[in-house]
Amino acid sequence: SPPASACAWRALAAAGGALPLTRVMVDGRRDGPEPAWHRSRDAVAAALSKEPGITGVLGLGPQLTLGACLAARRLGLAVPE
Repeated sequence: SPPASACAWRALAAAGGALPLTRVMVDGRRDGPEPAWHRSRDAVAAALSKEPGITGVLGLGPQLTLGACLAARRLGLAVPE
């Protein structure tokens, strides 16, 4: 099956691509001095601070999703259960 990122982009295209996108790339590999969720948290927090109109985040994997949720909560944004 195609990678999750390809499925997400196809879904957006099917919706007419009407949503403005802010793309944040985070290296989710397990190597490095800090866990992937730290890198995700910091990158998503920076994007949310720079562009407060962002209304959704797609995390491709549990570590990246965890970091995104932590960033949103740290900024006082609601995160659905």
